[in-house]
Amino acid sequence: MRLRWKISLIVGIVAVFAAALALLPRLVDVEAYKPGMIEAVRAATGRELVIDGPMRLSLFPVPGIGAGDVHFSNAVGAEGAQMIDVRWVAVTPSWWALLQGRIEVGTLTLYRPTIVLETDEAGRPNWQFEPGAGIEQPAGAPSKGMHLAIGRLAIVNGKITYRNPRGGGTIVAEDVRVGATVASFDGPFEIDGTATVNRVPLKLGVSVGGASAKGHPTDLTLEVSSGKLHFKGALDAVKPDTTARGHLTVETGLLSDFVASLWSALGGSPPDFNMSGAGRFLFDGDVVASLNGIAANDFDVRVGHDAAAGSLSLGLLPSRTLSGRLSLSRIDVDKWLLILNRPMDFAPAAVKEVIANRPKPATSPWAEMDADLTVDVAEAVYRGDVVRNLAFVLGAKKGVVSLPRASATLPGGMKVEIDSGAGRLSLQGNDLRRTLGWLDVDVAGVPTALLQSLHIDGKIAALPGSLRIADGRFALDGTPGTMAGTVSLKAPGSAALQVEMNRFDLEAYLPKPQGGRVTIPAAAAALSPPDKNAPAVGLKLKIANLAFRGETLKDVQGEATAQGNLLQLAGFRIADAAGARLDLRGAVQDIGTAPRFDLAFNVAASDADRLLDYVQLPRFLNGRIGPATASGAVSGTLSAVTARDVAVNFLNMESRVSGAVSFGQPVSYDLSSFFLHTKEAGPLLSVASGRSMSNVGYIRATGSLKGTWQKAAFEGEIRTRGSRLNGRLEATLDAHPKVVADFKVPGVLKIDRWLGIDPKSVQRIAPVEGGPAPTPSPTTQEPIDLAPFRAFDAKLTLQAEEMTLASLTLDHAAVEGTLSNGIVKLARLTGDFYGGMAAFEGTIDASGQMLSIDLTGDLHGMALDRFLLATMGKNRLSSSGFSIAIDGKVDATGLHITGQGISSQDIRNALSGAGLVSGYLHPVVVEGSTGFAHFAASVGGVFSAGLAFDAQVLKSFLDRQNPITGHMALSAGGLTMQDQKVTGANAVASINGRASFADDTIDTTITLDSGSDRFVTKVKGSLASPDLSTTRNKAP
Repeated sequence: MRLRWKISLIVGIVAVFAAALALLPRLVDVEAYKPGMIEAVRAATGRELVIDGPMRLSLFPVPGIGAGDVHFSNAVGAEGAQMIDVRWVAVTPSWWALLQGRIEVGTLTLYRPTIVLETDEAGRPNWQFEPGAGIEQPAGAPSKGMHLAIGRLAIVNGKITYRNPRGGGTIVAEDVRVGATVASFDGPFEIDGTATVNRVPLKLGVSVGGASAKGHPTDLTLEVSSGKLHFKGALDAVKPDTTARGHLTVETGLLSDFVASLWSALGGSPPDFNMSGAGRFLFDGDVVASLNGIAANDFDVRVGHDAAAGSLSLGLLPSRTLSGRLSLSRIDVDKWLLILNRPMDFAPAAVKEVIANRPKPATSPWAEMDADLTVDVAEAVYRGDVVRNLAFVLGAKKGVVSLPRASATLPGGMKVEIDSGAGRLSLQGNDLRRTLGWLDVDVAGVPTALLQSLHIDGKIAALPGSLRIADGRFALDGTPGTMAGTVSLKAPGSAALQVEMNRFDLEAYLPKPQGGRVTIPAAAAALSPPDKNAPAVGLKLKIANLAFRGETLKDVQGEATAQGNLLQLAGFRIADAAGARLDLRGAVQDIGTAPRFDLAFNVAASDADRLLDYVQLPRFLNGRIGPATASGAVSGTLSAVTARDVAVNFLNMESRVSGAVSFGQPVSYDLSSFFLHTKEAGPLLSVASGRSMSNVGYIRATGSLKGTWQKAAFEGEIRTRGSRLNGRLEATLDAHPKVVADFKVPGVLKIDRWLGIDPKSVQRIAPVEGGPAPTPSPTTQEPIDLAPFRAFDAKLTLQAEEMTLASLTLDHAAVEGTLSNGIVKLARLTGDFYGGMAAFEGTIDASGQMLSIDLTGDLHGMALDRFLLATMGKNRLSSSGFSIAIDGKVDATGLHITGQGISSQDIRNALSGAGLVSGYLHPVVVEGSTGFAHFAASVGGVFSAGLAFDAQVLKSFLDRQNPITGHMALSAGGLTMQDQKVTGANAVASINGRASFADDTIDTTITLDSGSDRFVTKVKGSLASPDLSTTRNKAP
């Protein structure tokens, strides 16, 4: 009973005490403390504290004091009126401190606070306070009065905004749930919690201990949705320019996502940084970081399937340095090149604008970096294949790179070893095709048995920025050579090498031309520029004997640069290429598959025929060219090229062409621009026809030429033998060419000159340039060259403004005919013949020893005056002080003319034929008096038959058109007139006789019957001044 009573007593006392505590908050008026608290805050901070809500004292469950709707004013000049707005502030004491006799806030909790942190234009933050007068503690003075410490600060569901007007950035942290224990901002302090900062959810934990001999112990954990960072170590001091040492672990899904989250949380715009495809990122290692540099020691890093380990140190101040050792079990270089080629920029827009307006420095600080780096890579995926056992030591001094040592096994088993210390270079491989394919050098067109092995040995020395090779010896597929030069270590890499070989079979390595028909290109495709990121190899090449296309090219020397699939020739000289000297410059692309080139050349050949056969170009089948020179440019492939302004000189001829050439079967060409000129075409035509030809004279051709080695077609203008021919000429190029010609001659076509019988030297016959027409040529004893008639077959269509043969002229001539085996068959020969119209057809036979003519045709309306002037040189008869001009029109029908000879005179003298003559004769007195002449002749006729004849002629035929009829015949070089009747006024004259062109004589009888008298006049003697005798009889 006594125990129960004691328990009841204790319970009662506790109940009374609890009731008293429960009633205490109602009995104590904490509102009375508001003014004092507000004043104390004003005095301590210089700011206003406003408590709009009630203040309450609570004892359960934990004793404390709370206040609602608390506002703390902002700094003067700040954007917002309030720095802090809190829905409820709760303060609980520290019982441990109370037991020790101290008053300390155990926990200060801010429920749903809105906190605005900002700096003004001068950079002064709004959390920097200015205490009231008398509140500030003098420097060095001991603290007085009561000091209130806060054990832990808690923020529940808060919002914190930080604005920096100078940088323009804003950080907004929402849903803030943070707890902080801060003994001092110099340490120790702890902060942990969660928040959504600039829409990035994150979790933060920071613990910084007090100062010690090893610094401030620090533990930092930062976690976002894409990754986690943990650092455990020490800070030399709690300030921005401190040095951090410790162990760092970073684990992310995608590193760029992790960095973007942190960057956004810090108030920056998401950086231009994309590591898609890299894989998960893991880092674990010891780090030392400061403003002077960053060092990572004994670290392991993995990105996707790539893994590395080692120690690296990057110095930033006072100069850039990089040193350490890195070991990689695997790295995908292709992947990282793709990633690193993406844009990468962390600078905010404002910083970019400032940087853009600044002048760019002449050199980057990174360009003068010092480096000492050792790298070992077990497997490196590069260009789609694996490089194994890659190891190198990379050095740099003021940005100048050196490579003391390097080794690797390239795809194809190509082993490379460089040891500058020992001065040794070695490159050994027996699957060169795979190695070249790995380097994007396409060798599919090279026979598979070649490009298999390459062995190089030599001496090597490391120089600043390059490697020097000396006394190098190599063997390509067993063919030996020597080499020397330098290899640059600057990206993208380059080399300058001197290579010498005694013999090399180039033909064996070139791709075989593609079969099938080759189409001549309209224009050669331009070569692609080289990849600027591809390594460039400069070659100074010297080959004593170069085998190519069945010939051995002697003394090949030149300079070239190979970059990717492009080979650029700065200047190549071949001392002997099929007997020719050749200079080349230009470029060749895709040399290992289907080479395309653009080359300028200069050739001097002692035997052009041999060179043409060698390069598979057409040549003359009937003779040899001999020495020749050529220069110009060609572009295209081994199957087809485009020639540009190619100049050729051979056989005393100069030519210039541009166009396309195809090396198919057969070789074909389409030269859109063709020019040929020679003062003497005899050598050229002799080679073309296979027959010796001389005194051919001047030829100039301008136009286009197309065809094959079997057939050619020219279209344009030809100037030769004083004539200008415009049209088209087609010819086969065999032993007996077949020609089709269609020409128009705007000037004079002199048949004498084409037959080689013009007495003028053909070498002095200049091209027609629109000057006066040449004078007619007389017949000569010069033999007609019949060889051209038998050298080829032809079909001819010709139109000429004027065509001449000896003293005869045919205006507006049109000729159609064929030539076969030396026989010309004229289907048509028409034109204006001295005012009349001539139309002939027939045969000209040059197949024998002499030229034979067999023509038939008609002549209508020939003007006698023009004919006599052209053939006799005059159309006047003069006697006894007066002159008579012979005029009239003559028709000759049913003409059949034949003849033969070896010269034009022989032919003229041998002409024979017959025809009917009609028309009229119209004599006119052009000097003296007709009446006086008639009177004198009549008076004289009393005493002289000759004067009586003259009187009758004057009376019956003068000044009137007198009809003519009769027959004429050509024979034995003369003209025979049979029963030629001229009908005058009351008189008829009959003419019978012959005029000989061979000896220029005449023997003719003229019978004049006037009705009452008959006169017989004999005309005999030379044509120029014949003797006349007349007898007079009474008409029967």
